[in-house]
Amino acid sequence: NAGFIAGLFVIFVPIISFFCGREKLRWNILVAIILAGIGLWSITGGIGSFQWGDLLMLFSSVMFAAHIVYADLVVKKCDIWVLNFQQFLVATLAGFFGILLFKLPFAVASLDVIWWILYLAIFANVLCYIIQLSVQKIISPTVFAIALSLEPIFIAIFAWTIGGEKIIIANIAGGLMIVVAIIFAQSFRKDEMVQVG
Repeated sequence: NAGFIAGLFVIFVPIISFFCGREKLRWNILVAIILAGIGLWSITGGIGSFQWGDLLMLFSSVMFAAHIVYADLVVKKCDIWVLNFQQFLVATLAGFFGILLFKLPFAVASLDVIWWILYLAIFANVLCYIIQLSVQKIISPTVFAIALSLEPIFIAIFAWTIGGEKIIIANIAGGLMIVVAIIFAQSFRKDEMVQVG
């Protein structure tokens, strides 16, 4: 369930963006959302029985969507590096207080693990969010969210090529639907100019 629920931010972004007055729900965006949702369903297998962990994942998906919309609001007014530093400072402090609150162990198993932690922190987080904020300066939050839904496609490609998993027709169909959704979301935008800065 987690893979599909995590990808639902694609649907939540335009809804939150609409209610915040950031974007209109144009017909092509609605079609793109539906296509992306069906594509995600095809790739991940949809939802089985709904558990407590799924509810937490759903909350996380809504919060990530809210983050994308909020980032779109402030990224045009702020320096990307400063904004990125601020959000990671808040995340670090929240994590630290969470460790204290739930009395979790703060020890690192070995020195080798530190290098992996640094790699994940720098390349899989800080650098990725710098790229995200840079891209959000020039495209709408909805189009950005639909583009992010390409993630399961790349996961499937690596699973087939490196992991040796079987190619499943439903995954290919789902991936194609997400690609079509991205193209559709960017189409029919004659009256919408993207503002930078």
